[in-house]
Amino acid sequence: MRNPLADPGLIGITAGASLAVVFVIVLGDEVLGDVPAYLYAALNSVAAFLGGLFVTFIVLATARIGGSFSVGRLILVGVAITAIASALIGVMVYMSTDQQLRELTFWTMGSLAKSNWNTVTLACVVMVAASIALLRYRRDLDLFQLGERAAFHSGIDVAKVKFRICALVAISVGAGVSVAGPIGFVGLVAPHMTRLFVRSSHWVVLPVSALIGANILLFADLFVRNAIPPAEIPIGIATAILGGPFFLWLLLQNKRL
Repeated sequence: MRNPLADPGLIGITAGASLAVVFVIVLGDEVLGDVPAYLYAALNSVAAFLGGLFVTFIVLATARIGGSFSVGRLILVGVAITAIASALIGVMVYMSTDQQLRELTFWTMGSLAKSNWNTVTLACVVMVAASIALLRYRRDLDLFQLGERAAFHSGIDVAKVKFRICALVAISVGAGVSVAGPIGFVGLVAPHMTRLFVRSSHWVVLPVSALIGANILLFADLFVRNAIPPAEIPIGIATAILGGPFFLWLLLQNKRL
């Protein structure tokens, strides 16, 4: 994205996944009929993954209109889709019952409380496969740091590589959101924390970012579980508390933005 303040949710993936789950929670019974309880959690996860994937294809296809891959168009379409999804989620919230509203509130703030081994295993398979595939593009990502012109003259098909990288990131993020909901700031904070401690090669940055992101999430989860026991605060609140100040610090460090 050529912007240090970009994060995986910038192009609307998280919004698409959230909208799909909200649709299932509010209208699932009417559209799908009675769903057995043991399938309900899995249905939310599948809906989130498919919603994120659907938005990804729309955004990437739009970004390639005209034969070239435009990052500016990619971001603008992502912002537009996020706005549309937010409006539709607002409509669903207005239509929901008290019980559905409570479930919506907790899901949209993110939580690990309802995760189970079935959904986690499936998400891990997808995320690990996408992450390994991303490591294949580590040299390309290193060259992108020098600029797209330098990457092009190094023999990289810039448009094709950017398309594939965005698709892999979207698949990975969609799988994560399907299990835990849209938890903000982790994707923004983890890579920048990584670059404070390790060299800039993506062979190191990618796996270390994943480990630091996981540790941030676990720390936030422990915090919310022990803050007001036995109640559990949605984990998205904790990551916002941790990530908000870091975001401001990052913004102040990048005075050009």
